[in-house]
Amino acid sequence: MNIKNILRFNSTKKPTSSKKSYNEVLKENPFDRPGFAERYVKKTEDDVLHALYERPHTLEFATPYEGNKVLVAGGGPGIYAQTLADSCSMVVSLDVSAEMTKLAQSKLSPPHYAIQADLRDSLPFKNQEFDLVISPLTLHYIENWDQTFAEFYRVLKSQGRMVFSVRSPTADVSLSTSYQEPELVSSYYHDFQANVNFFRRSIDHMLTPLLNTGFTITKIAEPPFPTSAKSKHPNMAKAIHQNPLFIWISLKK
Repeated sequence: MNIKNILRFNSTKKPTSSKKSYNEVLKENPFDRPGFAERYVKKTEDDVLHALYERPHTLEFATPYEGNKVLVAGGGPGIYAQTLADSCSMVVSLDVSAEMTKLAQSKLSPPHYAIQADLRDSLPFKNQEFDLVISPLTLHYIENWDQTFAEFYRVLKSQGRMVFSVRSPTADVSLSTSYQEPELVSSYYHDFQANVNFFRRSIDHMLTPLLNTGFTITKIAEPPFPTSAKSKHPNMAKAIHQNPLFIWISLKK
């Protein structure tokens, strides 16, 4: 069974444009539409794909994080920040969406907080402020990673770590007109009744900006669906086995 059938989305191609800005890419995305943030939480907080697959792997790769100052880059409605708040000395949830940021802030209290910011720009933090950066399913919305990873490197302490998940290079090959270059594509998600735009990129376009920035890659993984959940969700397990949807990369400064 194909992963597209499991996730129930129809996909259409859109041409790449090097002139597209981050905000222009997101302009047609639904993140700031009224009520979308609440629907997103309802759909993803306890669902199979996020709650049983993406989130546990990201947190596992980010361990140990107890006592750390953590930046969640692309924190969305604050699910990650809320999860980390009890064990970390400070968690900052950062997102470009005003609606998502408001929802995240409602889940947090000092010293943890949420801010709205664009990951294409300079981050509003001092040098070496964080022990750990986590970026869950966000960086595929950004075409040029050079500036973004330079900022992650700047705000991390010496020996600081970063873990991020993005769509796998193989997941959207059927949408691509040119695998070798980052390409803007769009998928329609029935659960959210909206098109979501993102950049499909090859593995070298993922890894080169990280290495050029100075990061050391410590782990690359496309893990299988959890064994403990296979019997309950066999179709999802089979689909991910046949066509990995996400890829995780761990870095060290």
